[in-house]
Amino acid sequence: MTLVFFPLSFFTATFVPRDQLGGWMAHAADINPLTPPLEAMRSLLTAPWNEQNLLPGALVALAILVAGAAAAHLTLTRRTRTGV
Repeated sequence: MTLVFFPLSFFTATFVPRDQLGGWMAHAADINPLTPPLEAMRSLLTAPWNEQNLLPGALVALAILVAGAAAAHLTLTRRTRTGV
């Protein structure tokens, strides 16, 4: 999972809010799956909270968690069956 999400972190609103990005970086941040959780975390750190960012961010973070748990379960099951 790290090898997938580490490169994606550079094409999102990690360092600058999305409304301040321009050109192709804005488009890359729009389609990046890491943008909603990062915007939700950013909205929790600023006052007042932006509740519109919290639900999509939580849903995407939950989906990433479920995908990671499924990948770990699949890998563990495969390794247990093969004995490797």
